[in-house]
Amino acid sequence: MAYNRCFSARSPLARNLATLPLSSLMPHKTVLLSTNCPLFFFILQNPDNFKKLDALRLLPLSANKTAPLDIHAFFLLSRILRNYLVPLPQVEQEVAARLEGVQNKTVIGMHIRCGNPLSDFKDQSSFLSIKEISVFHRCKEGLTKNDAAIVVASDSTKAKSMISNYNPSLPVLFLDRKSSHTMTRYFSRVAYQSLFDAFVEMELLSRSTVLIGTQRSSFSLCAAALKGSLPLLVRRGSKSCTIPSSITFGWLPC
Repeated sequence: MAYNRCFSARSPLARNLATLPLSSLMPHKTVLLSTNCPLFFFILQNPDNFKKLDALRLLPLSANKTAPLDIHAFFLLSRILRNYLVPLPQVEQEVAARLEGVQNKTVIGMHIRCGNPLSDFKDQSSFLSIKEISVFHRCKEGLTKNDAAIVVASDSTKAKSMISNYNPSLPVLFLDRKSSHTMTRYFSRVAYQSLFDAFVEMELLSRSTVLIGTQRSSFSLCAAALKGSLPLLVRRGSKSCTIPSSITFGWLPC
């Protein structure tokens, strides 16, 4: 499947996913995917696919007949990631090392996806302005009054510094080098270290007690899916964080 070709519900890939059985699209046991497509959302639009995935017990919300497809799609992603994704030992070791000393604390995970112009790399998209970074801090203030630690993953060094400055008395854990995007039109090849760092950060966020992410960020949604619960999200122009009533995968409103 081609990367970044499925944000439109009218795209050929989206139509095929929604109307054809999975067996015809993925006839082999091993399938390689490279896409930002809201994959499971379209797959579940096909009633036969829904029934088969339900029979495989991959739909945790199948008993809830009123749940919208985008929520089903999120928890399908969660079930698959939590049951079938096996991190490399070196990833687990790095995650354990970074969390050492905060095991008994409430851990607030923050994924602050800024995009252009605050990101450390040239980006195609804009997610948050500098004003919304303080929203993450205010959201955290309402979540815990006990001893806490904060894990920050962000494409912006400035955002990490701001959260650290907001919380001088708390442990604030973050990668202390500039971020790089794992896949954009500007990079045809990605360094192993970038992929390793990104996956470690996703795993760290998934271990948090509470996760605050960024609206429209697939990284935030994947971290939340690994955690197994819907995240609190901050969107551009918002003054608070909320659990979404619907899930937006990338640019596509579901």
